[in-house]
Amino acid sequence: MKIRFAEPRDKEFVVEFTRRTWEHGDYIEDVWDTWVNDTIGKLFVAEVDEKPVGIMHVTFLTPDYAWLEGARVHPDYRGRGIATELNKVCMNWAKENGAKKIGLITAETNYPAHKVAEKASMRKVAQWVFARINLDTFMLDNRINLEEIKTAESSDFMDIINFLSQSEGYKKVNGYFSWLYEILPLDKRFILQEMKCHRVFIVRDKETKRITAVGFQEFYLDWETHALSMYLGYLDGDPEDTYKIVHKVYSLFKDNNIKKYRLCMPATENAKKLLEMLPLSREPGYLRVYEKTL
Repeated sequence: MKIRFAEPRDKEFVVEFTRRTWEHGDYIEDVWDTWVNDTIGKLFVAEVDEKPVGIMHVTFLTPDYAWLEGARVHPDYRGRGIATELNKVCMNWAKENGAKKIGLITAETNYPAHKVAEKASMRKVAQWVFARINLDTFMLDNRINLEEIKTAESSDFMDIINFLSQSEGYKKVNGYFSWLYEILPLDKRFILQEMKCHRVFIVRDKETKRITAVGFQEFYLDWETHALSMYLGYLDGDPEDTYKIVHKVYSLFKDNNIKKYRLCMPATENAKKLLEMLPLSREPGYLRVYEKTL
């Protein structure tokens, strides 16, 4: 087995064996060129029998936090320790280039990935639940007064910090924001940045004025539809009030030809209760984040 940097000539073979990763395909073809040309990361290939039968991408999310993603091994070559070797090489590269910590995210049911991570002494630090709303059947709930759901302003900042510091969900995800299949620290700097862009939504209790729910909204270009999609990368709080945020965000952007509406939340009982209130296009999935100090 030879581990090396990926080259453009590897693309055709890799894309072919990853086309059927899931029933709906795989995104590797869409990100290949970006990963090969990543100026702060590297795409590694495992070569066996002169074929690129395994890949893994390592990049930096912050100057000292590295990220592993896109681990794929050709079905005919699984069980040979290829993912373990790719993992090891990527970690060494990250450490040599200044990483103090490295992480990855994987499905709760992806047991081979768990085994590879745990073999590398990584530990589970966060658990998310993610879901996709069925936009064909989703309708605004006319019982909700959408004016009650605010876009957070600078005066709300400390109350948001206090809400998160007491939140079971915030602890469940180790203080992270989920950016699709990557993470970012949901810290003061990030919150201020999102507030400045009008992407933070809050609900307050009418009597106590305390924040009872918070949501951070983003857009992304979906790899399946190649269209603009909507995303709540952190949604937390009372189920009735997170329900209101889901509707508020949809009301603002429903005319933008949105093709998908996805939610990512700390895997708590509140999240489960919210999902029971919404029409989903498929069963909710669970993700776990592994980390290791280098």
